[in-house]
Amino acid sequence: MVTPVVKITANEVDVTSIFQKNLQELVLHDVDGTLGDELNLKVEGLWQRPKYQDVLKVWLGWKESDVIFMGSFVVQNTERINGNILSIHANGVDFSSKLKEKKDRSFEKTSLAQIAKMIAQEHGLEVKTDAHIDVEYLAQHDESDLAFFKRIGERYGFLFSIKNLTLIFLSESQGDVPVFDFDAKNAFDLRIKHSNKTFYRSVRVLYHSTKENIDKEVVIGEESPQLKLEGAYSGEEEALRIAKTRLERANRGAKSGSLTCKGAVFFAGGKLNLKGSVEDDGMYLIKSVRHQVDSGGWVTTLEFENQ
Repeated sequence: MVTPVVKITANEVDVTSIFQKNLQELVLHDVDGTLGDELNLKVEGLWQRPKYQDVLKVWLGWKESDVIFMGSFVVQNTERINGNILSIHANGVDFSSKLKEKKDRSFEKTSLAQIAKMIAQEHGLEVKTDAHIDVEYLAQHDESDLAFFKRIGERYGFLFSIKNLTLIFLSESQGDVPVFDFDAKNAFDLRIKHSNKTFYRSVRVLYHSTKENIDKEVVIGEESPQLKLEGAYSGEEEALRIAKTRLERANRGAKSGSLTCKGAVFFAGGKLNLKGSVEDDGMYLIKSVRHQVDSGGWVTTLEFENQ
């Protein structure tokens, strides 16, 4: 029988021995985007409470193999239950920070990558980005940095998240995201839903070219139904990129699902390569991952949707 292993450090001090022997429950919720990862721990005994904003790092694995780093979490609150249970709640991002402060500023003649690097530096974060797209002008009006990145990510087709004190801004289609192979036979429970939402075969964009000061049009695909968009863009290259991004996003969720399996390493924002299903093999976007470790072992649950 394989045995789950949990390793935890608090402010770089190894506290594994405390948690491994006295852990009642660990729940780690890894989500795609800006919602913020969460860590909840319950440990038995009269242990000292960690302080607000202490940094916990977590590794998961099996006694028979190596442990894998799962992330850094900032303590938000603690609770003593019935005298001898300490409950700890921590987030992957300290949302009390300046990330949520609304700002008014603009960026001119730069690139999305440079904007990501500048804002990451403002918050003391590392950066991982492949957003080498030039922009003439971008405004951030009465908008937090979190909201700003979410908006431009949706517009230009980039995945945005903050994990392990790193600002991540990667291409949805070509970004360096991990791919996880999974055989359906290894699932305790596997559910895939086909919805009846409209699946668009093409997109038409009527736009105003800010460079040429004229109205233009671009089309991707030929078949119906067709998604129709309007906007103001610097030129054809930007209009085509946004058209492609909006078409892909409009068609997401036509298939969505969940699976539960023995504890395994997956990360939200990665891709699930599902094999061995009846009719739904293929690549999916992982929207969330939930790991639970308790007396019953380690169980992982995923939620995913079509690309």
